Amino acid sequence: MRSCLVVDDSPLVRKVAGFLVEELDFAVAEAGNALDALDYCRGSMPDVILLDADLPENGAISFMTEVRRAPHGAKPVIVICVVEKNMQQITEAGAAGANTYLLKPFDARSLRAKFAKVGLAA
Repeated sequence: MRSCLVVDDSPLVRKVAGFLVEELDFAVAEAGNALDALDYCRGSMPDVILLDADLPENGAISFMTEVRRAPHGAKPVIVICVVEKNMQQITEAGAAGANTYLLKPFDARSLRAKFAKVGLAA
């Protein structure tokens, strides 16, 4: 089974996103901040990372940079979740290693469509 790491500082967002990702046949792990997410990736690199663009502390950009430098860091598809279609934020995320972006709030349909676009779901 493919795996997904959901990284968001909101427990509610993590639970809802996790449920939606599980519906796409992924095993789901959660992290509430970038440091915990990086620790998780160092132990077991997921197939996909659903990442909040507005993480506090270490931040999403720093996290993506570190993941991409890690062993097997090219493996995961990183989907950055943004609150608005801020092209500067999306461009910076792409330069740091994001494969694509998803607008928040998202639902099952938009998540499935985005995963399908990057080859993760039908």
